[in-house]
Amino acid sequence: MTTALNLFLSFLKIGALSFGGAHSFYPLVEREVVTGNAWLTKGEFEVVVGMSQAFPGAISIKFATYVGFKQMGLIGVLIANFANALPPVLLMGALTAVFLKYGQNSRVKSGLEIVGFAALGLMAALVAQFLLNSTLTIAGVVIMVVAAAAVLLLKVHPGAVILGALVIGAIRAMWPVA
Repeated sequence: MTTALNLFLSFLKIGALSFGGAHSFYPLVEREVVTGNAWLTKGEFEVVVGMSQAFPGAISIKFATYVGFKQMGLIGVLIANFANALPPVLLMGALTAVFLKYGQNSRVKSGLEIVGFAALGLMAALVAQFLLNSTLTIAGVVIMVVAAAAVLLLKVHPGAVILGALVIGAIRAMWPVA
């Protein structure tokens, strides 16, 4: 299978199966780009996860852009992003019409609630996998607690927390602690 076709099919699968929002699809992306196709190493995947948090926009688009560019340059970016966007655009268009007509139905509401809980489960699995596979330090734990407290208790916008972490990370990179 050609790289272009493989790239298209992999990101078509990611776009079609990325239910529940941004963070719930990390295990799927990792399976496609690290385990399945070896386009990224585990370490590189983790770096791209961090990069994807540092910039605005959909995480899947940032992954498609990174992997597509790494594999085929600009044409790879276009192929991966087109494939990634195609399923949600088609499905959301069709489901919007259905939801506008039947959205107040209690069964429809209940079904969507179940999907939400499944997405939360996927996010919990991602957090557990990250914690089990990382070299967690005291500084890392402090950063996680401060970030969570800032968002949950102080109502700081998540984007401001990410920007703050970016600034602190840049300062630390320029003046490493001995």
